[in-house]
This record gives sequence, C-alpha cells and structure tokens, in this order.
Amino acid sequence: MTEIPEKFESVPHEDDTEIFSSEVIAFGDFEVLYESWAFEGVHGESISFTEDDAEGLRDEELQDLVEASPLYHGGNHPTVRRSDGFVVVSFNFSAD
Repeated sequence: MTEIPEKFESVPHEDDTEIFSSEVIAFGDFEVLYESWAFEGVHGESISFTEDDAEGLRDEELQDLVEASPLYHGGNHPTVRRSDGFVVVSFNFSAD
C-alpha cells in the first residue's frame, strides 16, 4: 500500500475489516481515499471524502457520482456513511 496523506489517516473502519488496497485518487474534482476491503464475508470498495470536501453534497448526489464513474460495476446501490469527519461511499459488494 502507498503512504496515505495525513488527512485520510483516521478514516473509520470496522474492527474486523481487512483492507486489501488503499490509495489516494482523483475522483472528479475531489481527492479521495479509494479502498478495497472485506468485512464479515463481504468484499467491497469504498471512496472516502473528508467531511469538508463533501459539504453540500447529499447522499443521493454522492451515490449518483459513484454510479456514473468507471469504478462502479453495477449491481447493489452504493451506501453512504457519515462518521468521524468523513463521508464514506461503499459499492461493488460481493459475497465470498
């Protein structure tokens, strides 16, 4: 994994989450943390925005941005969680 900038060091994760890859990427006009992960038998991907960067964006707008991106493979609708100064959009869920 590459070194993660300080602003993304405290992105919240569930205790049992296994992170497979983690990198900062450009997502439209935003700098986000992209991660692929597994939790309780479910694999998925997430992009994390700082709360400041996502200010003014509703959950539905964030979901639409992800669904319109090449990162999204279809299937389940992305989920949005706002926690600890971050907005985490998770998508591309699959079961073991």
